[in-house]
Formats: sequence, C-alpha cells, structure tokens
Amino acid sequence: MNQFPTPTSSAEPQIIAAKDAFDRLTFLGWRWGLTAITAGLAASFFLFGYALIYWRNADMDFMVIYNALVLNDGRPQLFFDHTAYITILSVKYWFRLLHGLGLLDAYSLSAIPSASNAPSFDGAMTGAVRAGRLLAWLIATGCVLIFAALVRLIVRDWRVALIATLAFAFSGGVAVHSRILRTELVAACPVIFALMILIAIGRRASVARPLGMAAAAALCMVGLENKVQ
Repeated sequence: MNQFPTPTSSAEPQIIAAKDAFDRLTFLGWRWGLTAITAGLAASFFLFGYALIYWRNADMDFMVIYNALVLNDGRPQLFFDHTAYITILSVKYWFRLLHGLGLLDAYSLSAIPSASNAPSFDGAMTGAVRAGRLLAWLIATGCVLIFAALVRLIVRDWRVALIATLAFAFSGGVAVHSRILRTELVAACPVIFALMILIAIGRRASVARPLGMAAAAALCMVGLENKVQ
C-alpha cells in the first residue's frame, strides 16, 4: 500500500498582531500625551472660564479675592466661613507678582475704585477676578501633572497611567476648580497625593521610605489647613 507524504509548506504564514485598545488610545506617547492633556485644559479654561463676567461665580471668587486685596493692604483676613488660608495667601502673592510686572493695577483694596464709579469698578474687579481665575487654572494644571507623575510610579504600564491622567484632568471636579477660586482643590489634591505616595513607597523597600511617609503626612496637614478651621 503506497502512502503519499503530506506536503508541508516551508514558509510559515506571518501573523501580525493587531494593536490593542491601549495603543490606539495612547498613540501620542507619554510626553506628547501629557502635552495634549495640558493643552486641552488650557483650551477649556480660556474658552469657557476665563472671559466670563466677573460676578458669574461670586460664591467663592469674591471671598478669596477680597481677602487677598485686604491682606495686600496690610489688614487682617476677614470672613472665616471657609478658611482657605493657603488659597488666599497664594492669590495675595500672585496679585503682588502681577502688579510688580505691571500686569495688574487692582492688587489691593485701596487700589479698587469706588463702586459709585461703575465702569472703573467693573474694570478693576474684572482684572482681579480674571487674574485669580488664571491662578486657579495654573494650580489645577500643576495638580494634574503631579497626579500623572505619581500614577506612573504606581502602575507599570505608562499607557494606563496616561489614560488615568486623562480621566482625572477632564473630570468634573478639576474642570470646575480650574475656573473658580474654591478651597476644595488645594484641600483634596494633597490628600490624594499623600495616598498615592504611600501606595508607591509601600511597594518598594527603600531607605527613603520614612521620607515618603513624612511627605504624605505633611501633605495631609496642608489639605486640612486650607479647608478646616
């Protein structure tokens, strides 16, 4: 009985692996991805937040800005319903910096025209509120970049870290607090960063671990200082 051997192909078919979903979502890479996220935050801020009329978000904007103007006149802080001490101090020195650069005239309470002169008062308050909003956006952008650095320490795949940063940057909380001078962003982000630091150092045995724990504790105190009386 004759048996014929089965012919075999000498060339194996080449199987090209398709890119997974993470590759399609992070095609820009880590650095350009962060650049795109930062640019998106800036576009959102300047299109939908910066140019709003100054009394649009008067809830906290007025309280923080008024206290910064008062402190720049050498007077004590007023209105302790929300302490916001770090936020108020940051606005105070931000106004001084802009005034020193010649970019803001209304940096103190005495520099604000009388409310009886409506056009001058509106112009001065518009400049002060917009300067405060600009600082809020800078703080929010800084928080997003710090979050990106810490989440990359925690997860092994940079693509997952980039997607997590994107979700954090364009969440409702960051979107709101990048346009309004509220206390929550400066209060909450240090506590979140403290937890992320503890997670990161808990996975690595290092002589720097006590320093990481000390940094986490300090961040928690910073968050409490800005929110709790």
